[in-house]
Amino acid sequence: MTQSPLRVGVLVAGEFSDEQRAAFEWLDARDGVAVDAVPFEAAATVAAVPDEAGRATATHSEPRDLVAADSPAADPSVDESLGGSYPGPGIGDRDDEIRRYDVLWWHRAAPHPDADPLADAAGAIDDFLADGGGLLLTLGAMASVDRLSVESVPPDRVGDESLAEPTGVLWRSTYADHPALAALDGLRHPLRARGTVPAVRYERVLPERGEVLASTVRGDSDAPDQMTAVSWSAGDGAVLGLGAPVLFAEPPADDGPAADRFAETRDRLVTGCLRSLAVDGGTPGRPTTAADMRRLRERVYERTAGPTGVETRQIPPDAAPNASALVGEIAEEPIRRFMNGSESTVLPAATSVPLYRIEVSGDPGALGDDVSDFRSIAFVTADGLVLELSATYVHEPTGERVRVAFRYARLDDTVAIPPPWYWEVESDAE
Repeated sequence: MTQSPLRVGVLVAGEFSDEQRAAFEWLDARDGVAVDAVPFEAAATVAAVPDEAGRATATHSEPRDLVAADSPAADPSVDESLGGSYPGPGIGDRDDEIRRYDVLWWHRAAPHPDADPLADAAGAIDDFLADGGGLLLTLGAMASVDRLSVESVPPDRVGDESLAEPTGVLWRSTYADHPALAALDGLRHPLRARGTVPAVRYERVLPERGEVLASTVRGDSDAPDQMTAVSWSAGDGAVLGLGAPVLFAEPPADDGPAADRFAETRDRLVTGCLRSLAVDGGTPGRPTTAADMRRLRERVYERTAGPTGVETRQIPPDAAPNASALVGEIAEEPIRRFMNGSESTVLPAATSVPLYRIEVSGDPGALGDDVSDFRSIAFVTADGLVLELSATYVHEPTGERVRVAFRYARLDDTVAIPPPWYWEVESDAE
């Protein structure tokens, strides 16, 4: 089966860095892809200049000035040689600076020294997405996703890390049929084994509107709470963020065969991500309908203690517990137990945001008679949302002092992260 050709605009602020140039040249050399460098200034111009009907237009710039002179994309005759049907006019006007592409790609390893260039171009790119375009944000570029209208919560882990073992993506089995994996087998895909790499992912927070596609694999260990691939629906288009170590300028490993293997995985994954953004329904957003939720619950497993030890079995979705309800009950219980005392004080807290400090002491009715010297402190918003709660008391039968602490990070939908053994079962099932 022959895949449709793809037209990609590689976003760049100023001149290419070595890493960006390596990524551009890698993509430029692939069959079935036409690629241009697109300055952010050109995208911002689209949003800034209205035509007579009030629609956004752009004056023509020359993105190819940023391309290596010996690159095929630097040849001014490339447009003519491609013809009107290869790879086509993108999502709109062939003469439009960004709508002439199917997908835009911003690949950034290091922070930009000036202001975030995506901020100025966000309006035009939002329009591009709404009209059916795709946007791939890799490495540090994923950290800027909140500049767009698709997301308000950026990744909370943004920096560098040194790799001590092969590291890559652990894809969710729910999305094993995602086009990004079309040329890959399985769910675990190491991408790099050496060096200091950008680390961009969600760890302590979750995207507000995005759908997590993959987390992290390190050697033989899975890290499902380190989420490196997220997709967002945006009108008729989509955004895909990939914070995993997909680097092009340096070999991914010291050993030759291993380096080739990791590079091949990287090539297939990034190519798959780009192609997923150019097909209808290729990049899912957060599930919002009953049908979406049923699809996500097609595979449910239960791990229990059996006569021969720990046993894992697949169970019907209807028999599975409601994880969101269970988490809600667990979150409520500490408040009921540890904010129940005979004495309490409420004072404004000396914090950067308006909070109240509630201290509870005296007789802890919910803890029983075996507790003494009880004291709890909570920080609460004006709306009554408990953000932090800690309590200390002495357990009289043992004389031990007990301390417990809880932190509530966010409201809205609860996402239950599968335990590491779930991914092992999924891999074995394949």
